Amino acid sequence: MMPASRSVAASTSTPSVRANNEDTDADSEDGSSLNTPREVIVAPSNNDNAEFFRTYFASSGAPQLLVLAFLLSFGIGSVVSIVPEVLSDRFARLSHSYAGQPCSSYEREDLPLECTLGGQDAQNAAAIATFAKNALILIFASIVGSVSDCRGRKGFLAFAFFLSSLAPLVLVVIQFESRLHPRWYYAAECSTGLVSTM
Repeated sequence: MMPASRSVAASTSTPSVRANNEDTDADSEDGSSLNTPREVIVAPSNNDNAEFFRTYFASSGAPQLLVLAFLLSFGIGSVVSIVPEVLSDRFARLSHSYAGQPCSSYEREDLPLECTLGGQDAQNAAAIATFAKNALILIFASIVGSVSDCRGRKGFLAFAFFLSSLAPLVLVVIQFESRLHPRWYYAAECSTGLVSTM
């Protein structure tokens, strides 16, 4: 037999349960969902956007990183299109004794054999350099990450951006120094695997 206190509590809680059921029935008749909280999504105002940009540019490090990322992307985009032509021509001259016009001045069907061989040498060197770069990333990424967590990231980021500038610098020097071998460009490109800018 149920104790008196429990029966009284059950009897007093019955009306509230019924009231809740009536409310849910009314909601279901209206077509709304049962016991579903209604969320109000407020779109960000112009003041919120202005406050974000004001805070962003007032910070000490974010704008500098934005400028560095832009310059790095602009530099890579400016260099990547001329690298194959410059290095193919240099491989043709140094490795295959080519002495004619620049290889980029010929159409594909009129390309001399030395330029074709130089292009193949450049592709092979690029594949080896990419493999070496990825191997360096695999080895040094975790080590540099652990050390930078202890000693800070500013020095590593500065060194990484310095390494990223070496390959374009070597490419410029190659165009002025006819005896400089393209392997120096690929060595500079591989060195970026030691410390990543990301």
